[in-house]
Amino acid sequence: MLDMNMMNMAVQTMTQVFNTTLNVLQWGVTGYTLALAVTIPFSSFLLNHFDGKKIMIIATLSFGVVSFLITLSNNVQAFIGLRVIQGIAAGIITALMKTLLVKIAGRENVGRVIGIVTTPMMLGPIFGPIIGGFIVQNWSWKWLFDINIFITVVATVLMAKYVPSFSPFNENNKFDLLGSLLLAGLTASLLYGLSEQSTVWALIGVAVTIAYFIYDTIRKHQSVLPLNLFKYKQFTASNIGSFLYNATVLGPMFILPLYFQEGRSFTAIEASLALLPQGIAMLITRPVLGKWLHLLGAKNLLQISILGLTVTTIPLIFIGSSTSMWIVETILFLRGLTFGSIKVPFSAEMYNGLPEKYLAEAGVAGNMLEQFGSGFGTALIATVVSVVINNHASHMMKAFQIGFLVSLLGIILMFIPTFFLKMHKTNIRS
Repeated sequence: MLDMNMMNMAVQTMTQVFNTTLNVLQWGVTGYTLALAVTIPFSSFLLNHFDGKKIMIIATLSFGVVSFLITLSNNVQAFIGLRVIQGIAAGIITALMKTLLVKIAGRENVGRVIGIVTTPMMLGPIFGPIIGGFIVQNWSWKWLFDINIFITVVATVLMAKYVPSFSPFNENNKFDLLGSLLLAGLTASLLYGLSEQSTVWALIGVAVTIAYFIYDTIRKHQSVLPLNLFKYKQFTASNIGSFLYNATVLGPMFILPLYFQEGRSFTAIEASLALLPQGIAMLITRPVLGKWLHLLGAKNLLQISILGLTVTTIPLIFIGSSTSMWIVETILFLRGLTFGSIKVPFSAEMYNGLPEKYLAEAGVAGNMLEQFGSGFGTALIATVVSVVINNHASHMMKAFQIGFLVSLLGIILMFIPTFFLKMHKTNIRS
């Protein structure tokens, strides 16, 4: 979360440094997310055959090494390529973290653990823009990735000391190479087709998706991502909700810094400070989230929060370069209040009712859909904004407004999966 928010503050600067366009540079974000998503299935194989602690440490160190290599990039192609490699390490880290947490805490405590672990992640939207803005304005963009080196070293030391070792989950399980390649192919082709507005690639993605359905059926759901997982309504509804959340929340996070820097001529630091109320609001809700979930249950809390997010997103499609900053800041603060109370309940509800044997595969599915949602949202909104600007260079503010409108439509769709969740109280302590 910290890395993503710092990166968003550097988009304007890096388009100038690499002499490229927004639609090309966004592949530094989308390519990273895509690699992260398609690597997740491989994490299931790693957990089944190796000690999860050792894999986690190796992946973390790899992330730091690639961060250093990114600082040596002298063109946008090298930058995007290395970001993709970095996304591979991030994919393993992301998938292993959630699955190992469930393994340690037990499914009955998963909500509480996710609530605790995601609290530091809320600091990303607060400090990420400020750190990123300060670095971009005063130093080189390369320092955004130098910070990762320090963080990975500290994380490695802490994991080596405090994280327990794990026995392989299922050594008899074989790596599903063909299934993994099909999942990677459908994800890559769909995202590439969207970003490049290519009907051919989109159709290829649809064809590969159908091929995976057939493949999983022939293998009687013994694939890397068993589709029979989706017969559990709680699991399916939670994952669809998480997909839409990542698409509709992380997409606008990509263009909000550009709104301030391009639309209002803010410096990088000024833009980062303008985003501060949203991050603070995300942190404010954390101490009371457990109480809300206990009193209302996940289903009611989600519907109330999504309604709040809908209402507070509508004004964004009307803001302009002369809109009062008091109004803009109030909107961002109110939106931030809803973020945490959507993400955590969807994540916690995913494992309810699932058999133990599907734990690793469920983690793969949940993480893939979340990351695919992030990539989809960023690619879609960046493409929409770029198309409007390319066709009408003077309509930059209109491009941002249309981008927020696309996000709003996704937020409204988020209501649908909540109706399929069961009414029960979720145990997430503050």
